[in-house]
Amino acid sequence: MYGNKKYGNTRLYAIIQCGRFNYGYNLFLEGCADGVDRQFVIAISEKQQQSGEYAIGDVMKGTAWTKLYPEREFADNKVNNGRQAMKKMQIKTERLLITQFDESMIASVHLNSLDEDTRKFVPDEVFETEKEAHDTVKFLINCYGGEDGPFVFPIITLANNENIGYVQAIPQDDSWEIGFKIAKKHTGNGYATEALKAFLPVIMDELKTPEIWGIAHVDNIASCAVLEKLNFKLQEEVVVEYHGSQQEVYKYLYCIAE
Repeated sequence: MYGNKKYGNTRLYAIIQCGRFNYGYNLFLEGCADGVDRQFVIAISEKQQQSGEYAIGDVMKGTAWTKLYPEREFADNKVNNGRQAMKKMQIKTERLLITQFDESMIASVHLNSLDEDTRKFVPDEVFETEKEAHDTVKFLINCYGGEDGPFVFPIITLANNENIGYVQAIPQDDSWEIGFKIAKKHTGNGYATEALKAFLPVIMDELKTPEIWGIAHVDNIASCAVLEKLNFKLQEEVVVEYHGSQQEVYKYLYCIAE
């Protein structure tokens, strides 16, 4: 976005980890950059985040460097690596609707993020305030118009129009990772399996990828069971650094049958 430029006081309004178990963060800032008030993004490493302990609401001043990209608008027919920009997501199953976020869902995103499973397995997806949820939902909505993701879609029950979680595709170097989360009070009903089974062929076709990864903490037995039920094959067990500690995870791979 900006190359070797000075910026004035800015406020950090969102932090997005680049992949659930990757080693980088994007800091989303608003303030003065190159003498102009704007919103912009700075990429930092896991070690830089641990050292700086940046938090939403922090005020910063200094210099930063990242590649200068041209400003661009995203059209419906924009193509990246042979694929068109993401179409509007609308998948119906027997009990669920997988769709796109809008700002009416902010309160439910906030509340769904506070359960014990989120705090245990994906603490970077906990939004302590509605303001944090609002900034993240706004960012995710903007991602639908781009090519790079993450692409995150809420799961809505058809019976009572309740937001109960999400499915997602996250870029990982030259590949993609699938992700999913069902709010604790709705687990045990088969919703994750139902949603992911419908989502997989659609998102893989959109991304033009013949394979996709699934990563789960070794203690997250329910998530591992969902992946295995949908024919993800265990590739390896690895130790990664996540939120300042060593975590054991299983890496699964799903391939489209030839």
